[in-house]
Amino acid sequence: MNNQLISKIKKFPDTPGVYIMRDSRRRPLYIGKASSLRRRVISYFQRPQETRIEQMLAQVSNIDLQKTDSVIEALFLENDLIKKYQPKYNVRLKDDKTFLG
Repeated sequence: MNNQLISKIKKFPDTPGVYIMRDSRRRPLYIGKASSLRRRVISYFQRPQETRIEQMLAQVSNIDLQKTDSVIEALFLENDLIKKYQPKYNVRLKDDKTFLG
C-alpha cells in the first residue's frame, strides 16, 4: 500500500456509496458498499485481517468511489457492479444468485 493511496483514503467522504478496489491493471478486485465510505475503507487498513483479505489488500493499487444518496441505493449499485465485473474477491454473488430476490 503506497502513501499516496493512504492519503487518498483519508479524504474519502463520510457518505453512503460503493467502493471498487482495483489492481495495477485497473481490474476490480473487490466491490463493496458502505454507509460511510471513509470509515469502511479505512477499516481494512486499521486492524489485522484474515489471510484472504491481506492478500487482496497487497494487490490494491487504487480505490474508486461512487457516492449514492442512500445505503439502499448503494446496495443495488453494489449488486449490479458485482454481477457485471465478477471481482475475484467477491464470492457472495458469483453464482448469479442474489438476496434481493
